[in-house]
Amino acid sequence: MLLKRAIRLLAAGLVLAACESSPTNPGAEPDPTDEASLAAQTLSDLVQNQWAQLPSLDDLEEPARAQLNNPLLFDEADAMRSLALSAMTEGDMTLASSYALAADEAVVQATVAGSGSGLARSVVADVEAVFESLAAAIEGLRLSPETAATMNEIRGLLSEAQTHLAAGNDAAAVSDGLAAADRARDLSPKQHARLAIARAKAWFNRATRAAGPNPPDEIAEVLRHAGEHLEAAVRAFEAEKYRLAVRAARISAAHSRWVLRQLVDPPTTDQLEARARALIQSADGWLARAVEAAGSEPGEDIAKALRIAEEQLALAVRSFEAEEYKLAIRHAAQTIAIARRVLRALGD
Repeated sequence: MLLKRAIRLLAAGLVLAACESSPTNPGAEPDPTDEASLAAQTLSDLVQNQWAQLPSLDDLEEPARAQLNNPLLFDEADAMRSLALSAMTEGDMTLASSYALAADEAVVQATVAGSGSGLARSVVADVEAVFESLAAAIEGLRLSPETAATMNEIRGLLSEAQTHLAAGNDAAAVSDGLAAADRARDLSPKQHARLAIARAKAWFNRATRAAGPNPPDEIAEVLRHAGEHLEAAVRAFEAEKYRLAVRAARISAAHSRWVLRQLVDPPTTDQLEARARALIQSADGWLARAVEAAGSEPGEDIAKALRIAEEQLALAVRSFEAEEYKLAIRHAAQTIAIARRVLRALGD
């Protein structure tokens, strides 16, 4: 179940895939004689009208960070995002996608941990309300294969979310609810892309102002990538490749938010020490889970991954002892990412 959810989250737009493309001219005016076209336009209009009811990870994360005032809850996510950005700048999109997926999972877990079980029920209920209105509006109408597939996927995700709620797995319920909301947004692809680009531009402008005219090299490099992805999003939008535009805009926004977190209220040495210690403890726990799940005779690939994870954890400990806390955080995050991949591969 976790593996299926991970695949869906990745497909929902966490990382830009170079070969991705959108349906031909999905924003065109509907053919008034085509029932499937009219149904698609009806769904698009309804989604636009109920846009604010559809939750997003950004909408949950930023208030949670501010209200909880406990950065330790989000340290794992921030470390994963740093690794994802590094992999993107190096052109390794496969590795970047793995880190980005782990980062979003960590954000969901941190947000749920800080907000309580009511959050999960609220997220799922909000998406279900929108979906029910969509389904009622097109009842009895013929749908295109693509529209029917999207509606079925939303229905399936919401069913899984309810199963997770009943089992007390709030983080999984939120993940499925957010994935369902994202698929609903895809029913109005042009609006989805336009708003994603607008949000990315706002983040990029904030990050650029915060960085100033002469930012450090690392900040300047990340901002450069943020700008490039924003430009790519605009080009994709103009070419009516709306889903591609959404993905590029999200990557740009992720880069810009990372810059802001480095520049606005940077952590003190004592805070870095505390975060590194907590992340190493978390990494140790994740690795123990992965080792247990792998059993006494893991396959060659799993065994290799676990050896690398153990090496990364050892490097994290040595870096911590040398008071190189940022490096310790990086190695601990790599340990967690590998352990998560092993668990997903094992279906745990």
